[in-house]
Parts: sequence; structure tokens; C-alpha cells
Amino acid sequence: MTETLRNELLHFLVSFALTIAFSSQLGFITSFGICFSFGFFLDLDHLFDYGLYLKNHQKHFNIKDFLSGKHFAKTHKIFVLLHSWELVIFLWIPYLYFGEIAFWAASLALFSHLVVDQVTNKVYLLSYSLLYRLRTNFKHNC
Repeated sequence: MTETLRNELLHFLVSFALTIAFSSQLGFITSFGICFSFGFFLDLDHLFDYGLYLKNHQKHFNIKDFLSGKHFAKTHKIFVLLHSWELVIFLWIPYLYFGEIAFWAASLALFSHLVVDQVTNKVYLLSYSLLYRLRTNFKHNC
């Protein structure tokens, strides 16, 4: 099993555990939608980066190439716009002010996704800060 598939499996398992944890408050379907959107499907933002790579290198979509993540090093940029500690904080605000449990579930799912990525990708702590990436012009390995 590749490292990418292992990471995705871990995202899946954590998202499923959060789905179960929030099911009693939100119902299974709502909990599933929120936890999987922010904990597992969040990686769909990688398609943006991969699309830029394909455009700049005049290549066609290849699932193995996409899953490898090597396109980040080739473009020297990494956008992953939804991978952001700031978004976690943004999602906490409605929960703190209004007690809306759905925002707590979303922020916790995103937080867990970022923690898994932070540990498994062994990147600089601020690598998942959108403000930091903006400041460094989205350079890869900053």
C-alpha cells in the first residue's frame, strides 16, 4: 500500500469515527456529510494544484500521477486552499457564538485532517496556514 493510500485510509477512518461521534446530535446522514466533507473529501482541493500542473506541463490526467503527489515538487507551488488552520478557527466561531454543533463537527473534522497531514507529511508547522502560504507565494517546502 502506498503512503498516499495509507494517508487517505487514515483520513477515512478518522472521518468515520467523527461521523459516529456526532451522529447522536446531528443524525447519521448530516454527520456523515459534514465529517466526510471536512475530514476526507477535503483532499479534493488537490485537484486544483494538479490541474495547474497538467496545464503547465501539457499533460493529461493520470490517477497514479495524481495520487503520488509528486506534482507539488514539480511545480514548486502548493495551494491546497482548503487545508488551512485559519479555516478551522473560522468554523469554530459560529459554534462558540451560537452553539451550532454542525460547525463544531466541521471544525473538528478539518482539524483532525490537518493533524493527520501535518504528522504524515512531516512538513513545517505553518505549512497549513493559508496566511503563511500567501506570504511565501505558495512555494513548496517553505
